Amino acid sequence: PLFNSSIKYLHCAPLFLFNRIIPFFRPFCKQFFNRTDFNLILVDLPVIILTIKALKDKIVIIRRATEKDISGIINLLYQVSKVHYECRPDIFEPDTKKYSASEIKEILEDYSRPIFVAADETGKVAGYCFCVIQRNGGGVLKRFKTLYIDDLCVDESLRGKGIGGALLDYATAFAKAEKCHNITLNVWVGNDAAISFYENKGLTPQKIVLEKKL
Repeated sequence: PLFNSSIKYLHCAPLFLFNRIIPFFRPFCKQFFNRTDFNLILVDLPVIILTIKALKDKIVIIRRATEKDISGIINLLYQVSKVHYECRPDIFEPDTKKYSASEIKEILEDYSRPIFVAADETGKVAGYCFCVIQRNGGGVLKRFKTLYIDDLCVDESLRGKGIGGALLDYATAFAKAEKCHNITLNVWVGNDAAISFYENKGLTPQKIVLEKKL
């Protein structure tokens, strides 16, 4: 259907027609979504087109990552590491990254560990979302699938533009397509911006990890 209320996106194809149809759909998008931070989101899985007014109508494409995105992803991994170090310098090392280039390349080859990126027309990575499909069950647990958000980051110069929300929405659509029961993730106490972002996207606490420093 043209309008899918469960995902709240417009569906359209093929990709090469987007430049022509964007001006036509902008009034429709504003009427239904009442958003001011972007003009239009179009979904043609596996692609989301996000046209951001704040970036002078610059188009950001959300899609599955490729090897060409690795260097851009690594740059953002350093930004995430900085945030974690500032939250918990007693636990995290400064100036590090979670994954190496070779590790990212290996992840890209694993369908159960998708990486989604937001990139502009030139291929510059503006954000990423690392995911893992987890299969639960056994013992006291029912059998179900979970999409675990391993890491989500938007370039610090582009935050607040709707990119992070679009990445999470895309991951949610992917999880639904994979018939996952839920989406889970971890957030460190002290990362108030991330906590607020996820709460605004409808995520709620599932369990709480407590600690006592010795």
